[in-house]
Amino acid sequence: TSVWPLLNEEASSGVTLHEMDAGADTGPVVGQRLFPIPPYMTARQLYETYMDEALMLFREWFPVLLKERPPARAQDEADASAYTRASLDLSKCEIDFDLPAQRVCSFVRAFTFPEYQLPTIAGRAVRSAAALPGVHPRPAGSRLSETPYSTVFVAGDGGLVEVIWA
Repeated sequence: TSVWPLLNEEASSGVTLHEMDAGADTGPVVGQRLFPIPPYMTARQLYETYMDEALMLFREWFPVLLKERPPARAQDEADASAYTRASLDLSKCEIDFDLPAQRVCSFVRAFTFPEYQLPTIAGRAVRSAAALPGVHPRPAGSRLSETPYSTVFVAGDGGLVEVIWA
């Protein structure tokens, strides 16, 4: 899924072309494409990047695969990472303001995939979030200012987060 790399605040991700075996995504690696994850990227945007990178990887290797079986290297289990849909409870999209401001923003980006889910606050959908400069002594989750389009909340570290309502 596109959620875990964003929740884990990973700097990069990638796609892999590998031989099929009995496992899921465990076969020997033929080729890979790695790419950076910009700090603004949402789960939907990461998914689109996976599709674009996978197509480029396929275009690179397809002519080779038509002619020969290229050498493949066994995957190093210690270095491998794979995320499954079953590893997430997509019904739990409620934002936790006890988290530091940056983690709140990462959570919002990770669960922003409009076709399937958006993060929520008290059941109200959120489109995006940004950490603002400054800190505030009020408790986590306190509302500091509101417009019809956005609300500024205090995060667990005292940081400020502006959410944009969907």
